[in-house]
Amino acid sequence: MGIVTTDYKNYKDIAEAIRGKTGKTDLLLPSEMAGEISGITGGGESVDYSLFAWKRPSTWIPLPEHDTAKDEIFMVMSVPDEGSFYAFTVNTHFTVSWGDTENTTQSFQANEIAKFEFTVNNVAETYFDNTTGNRQALIIVQAEKGTITNVTLNSDDADHPDYIININEIISYLVTVNNFTWKSLRYTKLISFELYGKIMFTSLRYFLETNTVRNVIIPETNLVTDVRSFYTNNTEFLKLNLENCTELSVNGSNLYYVDFGTINDECNVVINYKGNVRIVSVPEIDIKNKTNLQDYIGQSNIKSVDFKNGSVSNVNNISWFAYNSKMLEDVTPFKVTDCNCANAFTNCSKLLISPIWGTTTNATSLFSGCEKMWKMQELDFSKSTNNTNAFNNCKSLKKVNIVKGSINKSISFSNCTAFTAEELNRIFGYCLADLTGQEPQTITITGAGGASECDVSIAQSKNWTVVR
Repeated sequence: MGIVTTDYKNYKDIAEAIRGKTGKTDLLLPSEMAGEISGITGGGESVDYSLFAWKRPSTWIPLPEHDTAKDEIFMVMSVPDEGSFYAFTVNTHFTVSWGDTENTTQSFQANEIAKFEFTVNNVAETYFDNTTGNRQALIIVQAEKGTITNVTLNSDDADHPDYIININEIISYLVTVNNFTWKSLRYTKLISFELYGKIMFTSLRYFLETNTVRNVIIPETNLVTDVRSFYTNNTEFLKLNLENCTELSVNGSNLYYVDFGTINDECNVVINYKGNVRIVSVPEIDIKNKTNLQDYIGQSNIKSVDFKNGSVSNVNNISWFAYNSKMLEDVTPFKVTDCNCANAFTNCSKLLISPIWGTTTNATSLFSGCEKMWKMQELDFSKSTNNTNAFNNCKSLKKVNIVKGSINKSISFSNCTAFTAEELNRIFGYCLADLTGQEPQTITITGAGGASECDVSIAQSKNWTVVR
């Protein structure tokens, strides 16, 4: 029986369960756990990999229950030995509990700067930032009159010219949000940002602008149209609603969990999961305006990619698309037109069916190392300038699906052990172009099934050299 994770656990709990199954004594890093779980379950059980995403550390100061009768903001401040300064304004009359040892609470008028200086002497040492060891204070902001719709983080005055730096977490419970000066957060060490309430602005471009943030939840972003250059370099958990988004570009290399809701069909999507060893399945996405999928999920542990049916129609570059993604099993089929396919599925050793059909301009190592691929869609090689190692080690492939006479550059079917002499003869006669009067090309069939019995004269009569 494998491990099935269904309830809340932090990664140490899951690591303990893995140790019990594997006997490993070292505490596993989250990035190592995906492979361990896959090995334990044999790929046959469903694993909720979102459980590996960032979880609020137990050492952090606890958050109280949200007072649903009021607009409210929780901010967790890290206080190093040299202290921390915090200043901000909101658009309505509000109160602030600063979370110091004196339980200081103050009232402020709309747009009046609320400011406080934290020191290690006025903050309890009970709770702390687990990465720095710094003490933490919990700031609670509540609207006294009206609603909070605008939040501005301030640098304040000459004595404190810098923006806030040591903020760990911001969780806002608002009805509507007209403005949240997230550009100020570029200077911070923000780790977790959750904004509940209807977002009334339309752009999240350059959102947060900080590489420290690991958890981002903004559920009501349905009015947002622009999410270009979204700063998610180290984000592990990302949830947005992008039903009206027209521009989306994020770095998904460290994501464990992503949810964009229903993405607008017209959205120009740029998402790169290269190197992601955490996400198992890429959620359904419409990328019909995307032309370049180079490095899309290369060197990742992703098992499946779900494109909205018919959405991929303009792609002309899938080079290194899933290079060395050894866990990949399934990709929604899509058409390629005059497409650079170099190294697109190299070493995708668990891929069962080639997802692409159409015309390639470069097939270098296209399916090299796809040991379990048993079926391919029809491909036209007539415009391909390089077919080196295109089908090396396709050990389960019994029959190729290639447009008649379209192979006109040297190509290799080495170690295609499921081939027969009959299939090789068919490739010679049907798939290879007649190069009579042209520069000869080479077809390599070393180690292929039927190589010693096939009739090489069929290829030779078309000015091909056969290497077996």
